[in-house]
Amino acid sequence: MIELQLEPEAEALLERFAAQAGQTKAEFARRAVLDCLEDREDYEAGLAALKESEGKPTYSLEEVVKSLDLEGKFSRQSAKAIGELGPNNAKANPQVRERKASCIA
Repeated sequence: MIELQLEPEAEALLERFAAQAGQTKAEFARRAVLDCLEDREDYEAGLAALKESEGKPTYSLEEVVKSLDLEGKFSRQSAKAIGELGPNNAKANPQVRERKASCIA
């Protein structure tokens, strides 16, 4: 068990989000901590995979789609129709990126 002290502004935000979710502050905070821990675990697994892949060949999405003969089932046009793409051709969501960065830092 832990005790947590928050700045008044952070506690007010916690109260607001917990109320919107129909949860107590403790329930909401518990879930937020667990989400952040899971994000950190995913981040560390990604770093380990990146380190393991150093020096190994890499392939673009287009190369993988073509090698698996999936060109008719998936294309950049279909991905663009879903939403604006980020630099790695993934749907960009800067709010998620900022939230995850704050959990990791």
